[in-house]
Amino acid sequence: MFPIIRYIIKLINTAICLLILLTSCSKNTTEQVQFTQVSNSDLKEQLATKLPADAENMQAIERGYLFEAYDAEIYVCAEASPLLAQLPKPKDVFKAPSCAFDGLDITYFYPGFELTTYPENGVEHVLSIILTDDSVVTPEGLYIGCMVENVKKAYGEDFTQSGDQLSYSRGKGSLIFTFEGNLVIGILYIRE
Repeated sequence: MFPIIRYIIKLINTAICLLILLTSCSKNTTEQVQFTQVSNSDLKEQLATKLPADAENMQAIERGYLFEAYDAEIYVCAEASPLLAQLPKPKDVFKAPSCAFDGLDITYFYPGFELTTYPENGVEHVLSIILTDDSVVTPEGLYIGCMVENVKKAYGEDFTQSGDQLSYSRGKGSLIFTFEGNLVIGILYIRE
């Protein structure tokens, strides 16, 4: 009687597995058919309903690439004064007449990076951020000395290459990686 019970349990388990397999296969087939039968107008309607949920992503794209330092979120073109208030006192400051704007460009020197501002309507805005050594890391984990393949993995293949530079553009700025061989030797966030 023991072998018969084991045999029946084995048959029931096999039947349940077969039923689950058939059910999951039929659901996938149905979903594929429904997906291929969606009309263009239905697709546009579905996308329109998803846009408000993606508004935050659109804002992030418009702001450009994020650089973080001392808990400050820094984007090129952002107003500089609230950011400078979050950062510690710089090691040094350099001021020079702006070539492109009316007023002074100001460079603030911090450990591992330099932040340069430009004047616009009497307000300082972030012009560029230059990483100066491997002590500073981008939010995606990239640093001076990392491999170029890591840059492409983090930011994708949508870049412009000019000689030994890969340039990614988003919003009002660019993120430029300079490399030598297969190593990143420079990282620059800059206003376009």
